[in-house]
Amino acid sequence: MKKETNDKPDDDLIQSCRQGDVHAWQAVVNKYKRLVFSIPLNYGLSQEDAADISQITFTIMFESLDQFYTGTNLAAGLATVARRHS
Repeated sequence: MKKETNDKPDDDLIQSCRQGDVHAWQAVVNKYKRLVFSIPLNYGLSQEDAADISQITFTIMFESLDQFYTGTNLAAGLATVARRHS
């Protein structure tokens, strides 16, 4: 049975994203969108601001894919970016 993209470890997803795999990128967003969106809300920002910060956070991640190394804690990195922009 083929392993679904959503079940891949973060290192594999990052590698697939680097290779242009749209499904891997969607899996990353789906996996972490609730985490990223919740951070600005916890800072008291509006849902619209939280959506903007989520977009900024994932854009920064996308632009930085080549800087991720094996074992990167993707959740922690995304949370840090979201907090800084909140």
